[in-house]
Amino acid sequence: MKKKIFKFALTRISFNVEKKYQTKYGNYSIKSLNNGLITQKHLENVRRKLSKQFKRTTNTHKFKIFIRCPNWKPYTTKPLLSRMGKGAGNISYWLAWIKIGYIFVDLLTTHTFLVVSQIVKRAVKLFPLQVLLTKKRHS
Repeated sequence: MKKKIFKFALTRISFNVEKKYQTKYGNYSIKSLNNGLITQKHLENVRRKLSKQFKRTTNTHKFKIFIRCPNWKPYTTKPLLSRMGKGAGNISYWLAWIKIGYIFVDLLTTHTFLVVSQIVKRAVKLFPLQVLLTKKRHS
């Protein structure tokens, strides 16, 4: 089975460097502490666990989750029992390359930092990267 990750997509996307390392939408953010690849399944798993934990802590549903992670890298696989050669296979899923310090989830909530840190700790147990919860600095 031949696997290939296309590298052309990374060179075409340019971001403003300051915006992706600052809390933009909420008052708390989840920041990565190491480099790595994550899939849409990882982000959806974190989103589900966060919403479930926020609903469990209080009866009010006053929270919002903003996912700021674009998936821009296609991952292809060849079908099983196919011979080598004849180009790359079909795109099976998309990957996002996360760098150190990249903020990929913003949280808007009225909870205290201690409560939010416990919720985030439970939600990112199976996440492939190490993360840190940061609070928005008021300037």
